[in-house]
Amino acid sequence: MPAQRKFDDVKGPDGKAVDALPPNTPETNTEPVIPPPRVAIFQPTPAPGPGIGAEPNLLPTGRPTIAVSSGMDAATVTQSIRSGTMANRDQLLSDIESRVSASNRMMSTARITASDDVKAKAKALKKSIANARKDWTGSREQLAADYEAYAAALTRVDAANGISR
Repeated sequence: MPAQRKFDDVKGPDGKAVDALPPNTPETNTEPVIPPPRVAIFQPTPAPGPGIGAEPNLLPTGRPTIAVSSGMDAATVTQSIRSGTMANRDQLLSDIESRVSASNRMMSTARITASDDVKAKAKALKKSIANARKDWTGSREQLAADYEAYAAALTRVDAANGISR
């Protein structure tokens, strides 16, 4: 060991301690050999797709427990639509769009297939949003009705999947 060598201030190191070491080969390695494992555990890798994140072990198992319609809050939002002014129109429409996209993400994460009814209601709601951007006063009632219909369709999807709010 270098710490055990005598050090002479006049004479420098000569490399004898390094030269005396055996080569680093399996024959000279004194560490115990680790035996191979006796049991192999098969862990299939899920195919990439919508809702499958970087860590598949953290995905929910079984039926989803969160209602897809939980973020819709139809009563409050439709009241806000009906009483909304031109000044808060853009904020209200972006809120509606974010709620719709959040419900779509929840359906894809929980692997819930949207029914034709939900798709038709979503299409009608998007059309009402586009109309509301053009003519707010004339399209508020239709927007509120389409939002209620979309939220009701999501509630039916939740009921079909056995989820209650």
